[in-house]
Amino acid sequence: MPIEEGIDLIADLLDPALGSPRLMVDPKCVRLIEALEGYRKRADGAPEKDGRHDHLIDALRYALVNHDRPAAKVEVRRY
Repeated sequence: MPIEEGIDLIADLLDPALGSPRLMVDPKCVRLIEALEGYRKRADGAPEKDGRHDHLIDALRYALVNHDRPAAKVEVRRY
């Protein structure tokens, strides 16, 4: 999923057009809240990679995108 689509997914879960938010962030997650509040987009609409806020947002995006995917087969290798 392109970054912009993942960011839009987070935004839609936090502030849907209809109904209550479907993503709640625990108040103890101070750094994630700061990242969500400090996240910015450039003038062209692309996410601003500032090295401070984007890592936590990326981790949340990866978790949400992969949450509903069918489980992949796990292969165990011994070396």
